[in-house]
Amino acid sequence: MHRSADIERQTLRTQQLGGLAFQLKDFNSRAEIGKTPSAGLVAGRTRVLDAANAKLELIRKHDADEGDRLQGPYGSYVRASSRAFDEALAHGGRLSEGTQQQVETTLTGLESQVDSEIGRLAHSTRVTNPQARLALIVAAVAAALLVGLLIWQFEMQRRAGRIDRDNERRKAGGSRAFDRG
Repeated sequence: MHRSADIERQTLRTQQLGGLAFQLKDFNSRAEIGKTPSAGLVAGRTRVLDAANAKLELIRKHDADEGDRLQGPYGSYVRASSRAFDEALAHGGRLSEGTQQQVETTLTGLESQVDSEIGRLAHSTRVTNPQARLALIVAAVAAALLVGLLIWQFEMQRRAGRIDRDNERRKAGGSRAFDRG
């Protein structure tokens, strides 16, 4: 079950990286519109970029291979997005068609890789969960067998008269205690 939880956390980190990439695109769109002061845009974009970089490092820390697979598309997208953002700020929100196309292409590549990783992680979950489910079923069956064994032992002692004698002894001992009082 621990493995399933690790996979779920890694899936969440990968999805968050994809979400942060879209936030970077949103900053580019806001720079193109030009209604938000550029200092605020730069500061906000820097925070999101730092968060995305940190998320990629967390992904790499928990699965180096996945981090390596995401690094290329992520790096390409960040470079293209940064060029577009700088161009939009420098030219009053105007971007060349080539720059816009490059951002879209690299974002599509990153989305594709994120989707691929999420699919791979989903497959790992389908493989891991049956193993965890089997462990839970075995534990439940063992608990049921233990309860059955205790019931059987109780019945055997009752049939042997031991429980009835013990109950009689307790009743007799309890009534004597009240007689003394």
